[in-house]
Order: sequence, then structure tokens, then C-alpha cells
Amino acid sequence: MRGKILFISSFALLFLTTILPPAYADAPAQLREAESYYEAEDYPKAEQLYNDILKQYAGTDFAFAAQKKLTILYIAWGDKPKTQGAFEKLANLTASADIAKAVRDMASYYGGLQKSEEPDKRFQYYQALSICRRQLDVIDQGLDAEYAMWSQVRLAMSNVERGDEPAVQAAVDKLFADFSTNAQIARGVHEVALKYRVLKKYDRAINLYQYVVDHWPDAEYTVWSQLDMAKSYVALGNEAAAQAAVDRLLSNFSSNPCIAEVVYDMASCYREVKKHQKAINLYQHIIGNWPQQKCAMWSQRDLAMSYIDLGDDPNAQAAIDKFIANYSSHINLPWDVYEIAKYYRERAKYEKAINLYQYIVANYPAADHAIWAQLDIAISYAVTGNEAAAQAAVDRLLTNFSGNPHIARVVYEMAKHYLLSKNYEKARQICQYIIDHWPKAEHAMWAQAELAKLYLTIVTTPMLKLPSVNCLVNFPAITI
Repeated sequence: MRGKILFISSFALLFLTTILPPAYADAPAQLREAESYYEAEDYPKAEQLYNDILKQYAGTDFAFAAQKKLTILYIAWGDKPKTQGAFEKLANLTASADIAKAVRDMASYYGGLQKSEEPDKRFQYYQALSICRRQLDVIDQGLDAEYAMWSQVRLAMSNVERGDEPAVQAAVDKLFADFSTNAQIARGVHEVALKYRVLKKYDRAINLYQYVVDHWPDAEYTVWSQLDMAKSYVALGNEAAAQAAVDRLLSNFSSNPCIAEVVYDMASCYREVKKHQKAINLYQHIIGNWPQQKCAMWSQRDLAMSYIDLGDDPNAQAAIDKFIANYSSHINLPWDVYEIAKYYRERAKYEKAINLYQYIVANYPAADHAIWAQLDIAISYAVTGNEAAAQAAVDRLLTNFSGNPHIARVVYEMAKHYLLSKNYEKARQICQYIIDHWPKAEHAMWAQAELAKLYLTIVTTPMLKLPSVNCLVNFPAITI
């Protein structure tokens, strides 16, 4: 879908109409009319109107708005010569800071073309930016300098995406030369490096991250460059360099306000690549050094999961016990304990999972996850073949959570489990229970559908026998 930018809002146009001299009164209407032609992709008529505005209202904000919109029109039209000419006029139209904002408007338009099937369209904007740069160069400070810097950053990122390394180097060199003292320069260079990392060009990303760390060590964003340098080394499989980068992260940025979050991110990176002991070391570092940070709670939870991944049940249990003891009053504890239980169940450690599910049900019966914990107790018992315990768990689900607004949905999930495990009689009983007790619930319809499919299965499977049940029940229309 073609991106659209409205340079003057309807409200602003209405406001201007009420205060403008009569000579300018038609300008807002003309801009709206031109916009409507542009939206309809009637580019020739839109072009004519914008040019008329430029002639009639030269030197006004309306002319500036028309020139910006005319530039976008030519981009959408695919007329490169006219695009270049329009940018040239835009650059020469004013020496004020508005030119920087005009360039940002161009960037916003091109943001919608990131997945265009015509890559040259996207790059055309950055080429045109070079025409505007001489105008931007006169703006030395404030927000306008920031606009100019980010335009240069995007130019570099576009060249990274195109794989044009000489152009990247030229753009980055100019970024360093012109904006080295800008307050946002560290973040800008980091974004170029991140583009390399996303494209898995890790060596090039590392070079830029290192440049940020070396040249702006005290910048607010430098800690993230140090982090991503370490993550890039992990991606390359260079464990020694990754460890060295992590060591510098811990020693050089220990007082950074984001350090706990950054180290947690690094630990998660190690855990994702199954370097569990590396992750454990960092989780323990967070817990020991920043116990009041929210990341400490996450680290204690993920520490338990890392031990589970290692098959170290004693340390996993110790981590869980400490987690529950330290955060028993935290609002998110039931959810986190549920996630650990789910982690056990996914690894077929059903007894461990059941113990944690039961802890949630017993200690936080009103929590959102209590009903799901009771369901998973029943499923865990069913998977292990303990049908008596599974039935008892289902009975508690139906009794203790009958007033829960999600009860029909949760019980339906139990029926689905029995269907998948081909325990058709249990599935039938539960589906019928849903229909009987919550006939107006959406999941009663789904339960009825499952019953219908069950009886179709009976027809095609002579050895399968189920009691006769009327499957033709009327349900209210439900929009799906």
C-alpha cells in the first residue's frame, strides 16, 4: 500500500482559512483538491494543481507544502528527473529549519516502501537527500542538526541493505566527519551496525560497534553497542572474543542505569544458543549485584529454567524455592511459576510440573493462571496414564472454577486433549458437559462440532462404539 502523508491537517487548513487574508483563502481548498487527485493516482491533475499553488502563493507556507507534496508525487509517479528537480527546488525554497522537516517528511513516505518490489525507489530518496544536504549543512545545532544526522544514518543503512560497501563507507565517513559531536551520534552509528548485524554481516557490525565504544564511551547508547558486539561474537562462534566483550560490559558499564537489563539481554542470548552455563553465570551476577531490579526476578526464573535444560534437578529446585520465597507477594509470581511448570511439562517432567501447578492452585486460586494450572494438572495426569488422578483433577476444575468466565474454553481444552489422544469416550463426555452447562458459550458450539465429528468417526470406524447422542442442537449465530 502506498504511504500517504498529509502535510497540513484538515484542522490546520480550517484554522488557516479563518485567519488568512482573502487572497490566500483558496489555498487550503486547492491543497485538499490536489491531495484528492494524488490519492486517486491522477498524478497529472495533482501536479497541475500543486504547480498552480506554487505560482499563486510563492513564498508562503502553502507553497512550501505544495513543493513537498509535489516531490512525493514525482516519487510515487516514478519520474526520476522530475523528482530530482523537485528536490532541488525544495532545497532552494527556504533557508529555514523547515527544510529539515521536509526531508523527514520524505523519509516518512519512504518508510512505507521498505518492502517495495522496486528497490531503486527506496534508494532514490537517499540519492535525492544528497541534493538537500547542502541546505541542511547550514543548520548546526538543535533538532535540525538531529534531522540532518538521521538522514545521513539512513543513507548509510540504505547502502548496507543494497550491499554497496563503497557507498556505505562514504556515508559513514561523512557521518563521522559532520556529526561526531552530535548528542545522538553513538546511537546513529549503532543503528548502522545493527543493520549489518540483522543481515548477519557480523564482522562489519563489530567494527562499527567497536568504533562507538572507542570514541563515545560515555554516551548513553554505548552500552548497547558493547552488548551487541558480544552478541555478534556469539553468533560467529568466537567464544573467547564474546567473553572478553562481556567482561568489558561488566567492568566498564557497571554504573550505567540500564546495566541490569543489558546483562539480562546477554544472558538470554547465551540461553538461546544453549550456552546454559554462560547464561547461569550472568543470571547469578544480576541477582547478586542488582537484586532490586525487575531483571533480578526474571533472572531467578530463567536461572531455574537453565538448570532444567542442563538436567540439574537439585539446582533447578533450589532456584525455584528461592524464586518463590523472594517473590511470593509479587503480582506476576503465579504467571512465572506457571511458565516454569509448563517448561517442566514440555520436557516430560510431569511430576515436577504437577507440583508447581498445585502450588499455584493452592496459593493463588483467584489468579488468572490458576484455572489453567488446574487444567494442566489434569492433562499431566492423563498423559502419564493416571486416569483416576486425571478425573479427580477434572472434577476439581468443574467444581472450583465453575464461575470463572473462561471455564467453557478451559474445559473444551481438556476435551481437545482427549480427542488428540483418541480417548473418544472421555472427549464425548466433556463435550456433552459443556453443551449441557454452558449452552450459550462460544465453546459450546465448538464442542457440538466435535461431537458431530466424533459420530462421523464412528460411521467410518465400525469397531468404535459410543452412546447415541442428539448432535442437532441449535446455537445462536457466532461471527468467526
